[in-house]
Amino acid sequence: MGWRATFHQVLRSHYPMASDGYPELSSAAVLSWPIGSKVFIKRGRKRISPCINGILVGESSTTMKSSVIDFAHQVLLNAVVKNFPDVDFSIRNPAGTESFEKQLSRKAKDGDQFFWFHSEIGTLFATMGKDFGSGIADDLCLLFDNDSLDKLYSQQDKDIHIPPLYISSLWGCTPSVAIDYLKPVHADQGYLQRPAVVFGVPRRPTISLPTVTPQMDSDFAQLCSDYSVAMPNLITGKCEHILHPDAKNLLDLWEKDLDDRIDKGQLDGAAAKRGIILALKLAVINEYDGLSFCPNPNTIEMPEMDAAIKEAEVYINGAQELRSIISDQPDCSKVKYFVRKVGEVDEVEILKTCHVEPKRLEEIRVYLKRMKLIGCNSSTWKWVK
Repeated sequence: MGWRATFHQVLRSHYPMASDGYPELSSAAVLSWPIGSKVFIKRGRKRISPCINGILVGESSTTMKSSVIDFAHQVLLNAVVKNFPDVDFSIRNPAGTESFEKQLSRKAKDGDQFFWFHSEIGTLFATMGKDFGSGIADDLCLLFDNDSLDKLYSQQDKDIHIPPLYISSLWGCTPSVAIDYLKPVHADQGYLQRPAVVFGVPRRPTISLPTVTPQMDSDFAQLCSDYSVAMPNLITGKCEHILHPDAKNLLDLWEKDLDDRIDKGQLDGAAAKRGIILALKLAVINEYDGLSFCPNPNTIEMPEMDAAIKEAEVYINGAQELRSIISDQPDCSKVKYFVRKVGEVDEVEILKTCHVEPKRLEEIRVYLKRMKLIGCNSSTWKWVK
């Protein structure tokens, strides 16, 4: 059993009610951090680092997203404190674009990397939704692509140049926060095309939070110890990864399948192309699941690529769902998300919960029916997507 599987097992023992996909994404993000700036794989002329930027989307309390993020944070922090006690590898949520870039410039050295944890990313979304914060989304695109930032502030009369940084992140977000703070334009902006997203749903039947036992504590301590001991080896050296011809053929077949789904309107083009990059990152990350440094160059075989593609599919679908709930005006997004969450609901309940005027609700009903997202029988709405 690899380190990621152990991570899933130990996390599940603590939080059995955590949404499906949360342990997988959080383990990928944590493992990506120590190898992110030292390893790459090429796609065309682009050198892709395996840093994972993840967003756990889900309702408060019932999906356990904050608990999962805190669990992952503890694992990483334990290793950082032991191996790099004097270095701060974290970043805080910015109040605006300028403060964000100043924070990055203070951290930036050529090839630096950091991890950005936040259990509720709503404060970032709120800033991003304001006019003065719109540049943060552009900066995040550059960070996620490991490109440098060049900005000129006229009041300071100087350039701020930030060399390429390698960011791994794990954020939490409730759907209502995304709807309230992000505008429809953000659905098509490059920032939301890049992260891996799990759109969590509460596990049924509801499971009670277990009592922490000495064995659970021991398992967690061993998980942290294995990661901490391996970190210095994972964070040194340079290594290019290449695809075995069979793995490349499999990736090409998947890309053709994604193109077919784009043509049928089942998937947007940007999501598909970003999904290819995400699968390559996951394939590289899984090479290090044994917590040992790989030879240079290292060849990714077909089974590793197959596992990465299956995992990437989950994250592509989650990202598309996140963009979907903010792609319309806020009142429509609230209604759309409420019906999707409940599955089938009476129109009176929609009016009561979403605080929408009857005339406006009728406009939304017509729109959602035209988009083939709902079916309506008398006064009952049913999610059919």
